[in-house]
Amino acid sequence: LGLVSAVSSLAGVVAYDQFLKRVPLRKLFKWVCVAAVTLGMTPLILVSHANRAVGLPDTWFAIGDDVVLTVLGQIAFMPVLVLGASICPPQIEATLYAALMSVNNLSGGLGNVMGGFATKALGVTESDFTNLPLLIVLTNLSGLIALPFLSLLPEQEVDERGELVIVSDKGDAIDVESKKAEKV
Repeated sequence: LGLVSAVSSLAGVVAYDQFLKRVPLRKLFKWVCVAAVTLGMTPLILVSHANRAVGLPDTWFAIGDDVVLTVLGQIAFMPVLVLGASICPPQIEATLYAALMSVNNLSGGLGNVMGGFATKALGVTESDFTNLPLLIVLTNLSGLIALPFLSLLPEQEVDERGELVIVSDKGDAIDVESKKAEKV
């Protein structure tokens, strides 16, 4: 399972590089968020055993689900790393990367704690799965909380060279690769 997850993560990096690196952050994060919430509902198929009805064993369904969500997670994280690296002042790249990873790990930890609270609040235990479908729906819908905050991301557009640039409020375009401003 670890090997499958690592290969899936690499597939996410390749997919981002080949198809998505010129998609503005707001648009990319919006669609990744919606896709993650939608695909995050697939465990409902597993807990209802609908996968067995079409002859797909639980193990293979779970592995396939993990592959898709890992690829999607990597696609969501790559633009953060690329943007951070491209606008980072010289000599503090390692510090910025450490800060990004710390925030990523903290958010993952908080998500686990909040999921634990939701599990306890809904009475889902190792012997009582009555509210498990509701738990899956609620925890996945919480992924939509980020959507109103996408407007806080810098506005981007593709310039005449086909490169993604940050558009400032003054009408300047900041080429994130060369870090210089020019008029649009």
